[in-house]
Amino acid sequence: MRNVLKYIGMIIGIAVAGAVFGILSAFILSRLMEDGYAGWGGLVGAIMGLAFGYPVGVFLGIVIFKRLLHYKGSLILGLVGVIVGGALPFILAEPLGLNNYTDLLWACIIISSPLLGTVGFNLRKKTTQNSSVSSASQSDTIEPDGQA
Repeated sequence: MRNVLKYIGMIIGIAVAGAVFGILSAFILSRLMEDGYAGWGGLVGAIMGLAFGYPVGVFLGIVIFKRLLHYKGSLILGLVGVIVGGALPFILAEPLGLNNYTDLLWACIIISSPLLGTVGFNLRKKTTQNSSVSSASQSDTIEPDGQA
């Protein structure tokens, strides 16, 4: 039960970090693009800031969990999970009809990016102790020629 709470806490923590960074980047990009695109630059900048800033903030949240709270995991696989989680809703928007329901599309992005980032972060190779135990148990099996 404690491990489940640890993962839920990590998902919520990195989602909050993503939200903070996404809102900050949306604000900055909306100010930078304010006069462009025939008066729609502020809106375009805000949407781009949220779409790209949220996954970046989620990954920064994973880095914070790794460095400050000493969670063990793979940053590279966490990054892959965040990228896939951020891109997958956009890729599946047309086939699943998510582009007709923008609230659902953004909800999928907000949920999938930290969820897949946490899953990727917690995937790791077997330790040498586990692999030596599995190889020792495999050596105890009887070979087809009848020898151990």
